[in-house]
Amino acid sequence: MWTPATRRQHSRAGLRYASDLTDDEWRILEPLLPGAPGRGRRRACPLREIANAIFYVLRAGCTWRLLPDSFPPDQVRDPVQYARMCSLEYLFAQVGAREG
Repeated sequence: MWTPATRRQHSRAGLRYASDLTDDEWRILEPLLPGAPGRGRRRACPLREIANAIFYVLRAGCTWRLLPDSFPPDQVRDPVQYARMCSLEYLFAQVGAREG
């Protein structure tokens, strides 16, 4: 049942999009993602923005090319690159294991 306390806890007010991660959600997800590479080029954008883009696509049902301009540019948000970097199935299993 939704109480005023649970409504505040799950509120998405103040986020850019309803699919964006809250700070509490990001604290759970961040340690499960691969760290920055030891050498080579630095990441062009934060992983949190990539995660927000993934959740936007999942919620909106749009393609990567139809993401709003507020997300990282196309060359940064290549879904194949991030699929190789981290399997979403593995990631969601890890999140489920932590919650259960």
